[in-house]
Amino acid sequence: CRAMDRREHIQDELLVLRAQTGPEHVNALVDRWHKPLWTHAHRMTGDRETAWDIVQESWITIVEGLRRLRRPDAFPAWAFRIVSNRCLNWRRKQGRRQELLADYALEETRQRQNAPSPPGDVDALDAALKALPADWQMLLSLYYEQGFTVSEIAGILGINAGTVKSRLYRARRELKTRMEGMTNDE
Repeated sequence: CRAMDRREHIQDELLVLRAQTGPEHVNALVDRWHKPLWTHAHRMTGDRETAWDIVQESWITIVEGLRRLRRPDAFPAWAFRIVSNRCLNWRRKQGRRQELLADYALEETRQRQNAPSPPGDVDALDAALKALPADWQMLLSLYYEQGFTVSEIAGILGINAGTVKSRLYRARRELKTRMEGMTNDE
């Protein structure tokens, strides 16, 4: 699995390097990253059309800034940060800054309810995750589902790496406690 991850990272870096050579190579990069960026925007805004608009605007910024990106391996975190910032700006304009995390949790719940029901322990894990605070759910999603490193998450969220580490630690500890509680209840 690690070899596949490494191969995907190398392929992603090659896509970025090609896209930096000219606009004719940007489509492959867009094809690879559009859906993950849109999913992130949708979770942050809770609105499909707004997410679409934000990602489209973000691609303009991404393409314009692509030549200045020094490290191709930094592309995913850089692109997610651009989308995150646009989403946060949209939220501020809407006057609903406090609802961001609640909306994210609601969308996560909707997506989980629409997914096929997993068996056994996965059900318990899913229930325990849903019971966590929304900001911890988002952090765990960026780390485990999206595969970002602690430093990349720090860049995406605009907080320092130590804060990300401590929040991940607390989220994992709370998740473990909830999972143990469910096991003891049976």
